[in-house]
Amino acid sequence: MKNTLLLFLIFPVFALPFAHHVKILGYDGGVLRLSVETLYNPDWIRVILMTQTGVVFPEREASGIYEFRIGRSDYALVSVQGFSKEYGPLSSTNPMYIDLKSLSFKPSVSVVSDIKKDGIYEYILITKDEKWTISKITLDGRNIKWFDWLGKALTVLKERFSDGVHKLTVNYRLPYGLRKSFTFKLFSFKGVLVLYRGKTYPYRVDYVKPYTYIVQPGETLWEIAKRFNVRLGDLILINDIKDPDRVRSGTFLRIGKVVFDENPTTIVINLFTARMGVYYENKLLAVYPVALGRSDSTPPGDYWILRKVVNPTLYWYGEIIPPDTPLNGLGTRYLQLSQPQYAIHGTSKPWEIGKRISHGCIRMFNHDVETLDAFAPIGTNVIVIKENERFPKKLEGVFR
Repeated sequence: MKNTLLLFLIFPVFALPFAHHVKILGYDGGVLRLSVETLYNPDWIRVILMTQTGVVFPEREASGIYEFRIGRSDYALVSVQGFSKEYGPLSSTNPMYIDLKSLSFKPSVSVVSDIKKDGIYEYILITKDEKWTISKITLDGRNIKWFDWLGKALTVLKERFSDGVHKLTVNYRLPYGLRKSFTFKLFSFKGVLVLYRGKTYPYRVDYVKPYTYIVQPGETLWEIAKRFNVRLGDLILINDIKDPDRVRSGTFLRIGKVVFDENPTTIVINLFTARMGVYYENKLLAVYPVALGRSDSTPPGDYWILRKVVNPTLYWYGEIIPPDTPLNGLGTRYLQLSQPQYAIHGTSKPWEIGKRISHGCIRMFNHDVETLDAFAPIGTNVIVIKENERFPKKLEGVFR
């Protein structure tokens, strides 16, 4: 009896292995790719997924590889049904549960430069899912060391980087034997290393009536902003709008104004000297010549960079003037300020730099504004002054 019981306990382990082995090939852009290996010769096989949003059938199947387009779901349960004349119907599958939330994680990078007397220290913080491990980090192709810090990877560097773009590549090992590699652009300016084109600095939102709104057919985001006395950049930031020129009717919007917290980057524009000073941690990094508004059309005050556009289109009294045309005077970059009628942008007329010639915007040489766009993120404080003095090496207590 004892031997019979022992045989009964052991027999299912060997006689009933998983009939189907699922291999996860990738999950990108909401598309899950997998293959199914069988321990028998099937006459037919059917593969479906059960997710939070319902049953999902394969969108494509070729050579034993199945592709599923999945909506918003944190997981998928795999159901494989097969049949053979020798064994009949078979359905046991391994694995049955797929953690989609982990596979869809998007890592991010934060970069902070700390200016010390003995040089500049760069702190690079890299996020990862709790089920991911980092196998290698390279900067411009060379390996760099890191250590775990509160579930993230932290690397500390002390070196002088050349001005321009640098590439940080992070290699990850994921569940189900997958591997992924992510490349992030960093930007060095006068020895200060930041994230290229920057993250948006922290901000708070002051919501205004009617607090929420549904976009109606034919409406533009600019019209909605004007109606509720908010700025276009406010709506873009609060609602995480990717393309402000294409907002669909029926889109739900939150209505409010953005107020940024303090940050390490500050831009000072002196109307008296037609110069711009760029500061980081209150240390002067560079001075640029600029073109200003005629008379007093560029008023002194405190502003923020609220929106940034590459190769901007000019909208002028109902006319749409595309970039790279002689009539478009915005140049290659457009940095919208928190006061909607003012911006820092490039120019198609470089000979006008240093003059008072604009309607209130601050113009720069295209190569200078491209550097500023790469270095100064959304939320950067812009201080406009009118004083007959040079920019101080330290900004502390000045112009405030």
